[in-house]
Amino acid sequence: MRSYDQACPIARALDAVGDRWSLLVVRELMIGECRFRDLQEGLPGVATNLLADRLRDLRDAGVVEHDGGTRGAYRLTPRGRELAPVLGALARWGAAEVTGGEGRARWVALYACGALEAPRRGGPLAVELATPDGAAVAVLDRTGNRVAPEPAAHADVRLRGEPAALIRALRDGSLDGDPGVTVEGNAAARRRLAALLPSPAPHSVY
Repeated sequence: MRSYDQACPIARALDAVGDRWSLLVVRELMIGECRFRDLQEGLPGVATNLLADRLRDLRDAGVVEHDGGTRGAYRLTPRGRELAPVLGALARWGAAEVTGGEGRARWVALYACGALEAPRRGGPLAVELATPDGAAVAVLDRTGNRVAPEPAAHADVRLRGEPAALIRALRDGSLDGDPGVTVEGNAAARRRLAALLPSPAPHSVY
């Protein structure tokens, strides 16, 4: 593993996760444990040997562990899970750049977990994000937002649309005003979700 060899926390962090694909591996494992072929499916375009190299480097850095059993699953270590707010900040920063391209429902759900507030009162709010590739559920909970390991049979609110449209609506707090997004759910659940969204950006008069 190459190193910047600098007495700087940012440089040291980049030593561990700054290579191409590394943080996207962390993204997939933040959603849940994965086997090697699951990671290949979730990282379209990554070469097999490069993915193996990145997993080895992340294991050496104490970010990822491998169970070594018949399942052969990779998962984040406690140190790896400390990257959750880093991914959330990167997702919020990069959301304005998402205007198209290949997307996955689980990526939208992970964005929702990092971009939306957790409810301060009441139980968890299950929000299903449905895109052409399938559906994933963001569970907004005061104990910590998370992506559900499996699509829920019941969701309090369902949002349907292309990935870029869902991210735009969640980013701008404009679910009911975005023609690319369909919202389903009872009025109370929709109000709870609306209270967790960022305030809509004001329209310029110029």
